[in-house]
Amino acid sequence: MSILESIVQFDVAKESDTQAYGVLVDAARFGDSVSDKESFNFLCELGETDYMERFHHNTEGAKKKSGVWKFRTFLPASYSSAKSVIGTALELGIPLADENGKPLGKSALQRAIKDTKDDSKEEKTELEKAQVMLDSVAKVAVKCTAKELDALLDSVEWLGDTIRNLS
Repeated sequence: MSILESIVQFDVAKESDTQAYGVLVDAARFGDSVSDKESFNFLCELGETDYMERFHHNTEGAKKKSGVWKFRTFLPASYSSAKSVIGTALELGIPLADENGKPLGKSALQRAIKDTKDDSKEEKTELEKAQVMLDSVAKVAVKCTAKELDALLDSVEWLGDTIRNLS
């Protein structure tokens, strides 16, 4: 089964999502020159273009003014989701198969992605967390009116007093 056929299966028969997902995993695992997310996306784009040309060539609004296909709008959401999960796994270096060579399911890959991302997060100190919040306030302040800025400054003054009283 090709990527094009996989997309059609995602589109037509919901019960074949698992088989269509398997085609994407196999394309990522065994496809010629697929070694990372970028090469996987390039491989998928070939099938996606074929799909769009076959099924949406006359569909109004299927292309942007620049002539580029609106893949995100017209490809099945379940296909796009599966492609995203596999691409993220490739990006993070997560194996697409278990130790026995059996392809991991989408849910298992999603858990592995979450675990990998959680493990790579550095714990922020309380000061770093506060700095992120203050940076957010500064970004919002740029959009405030003069009256709103006065109110914000009053709040910052109150916050300063409150922090000084803690020590």
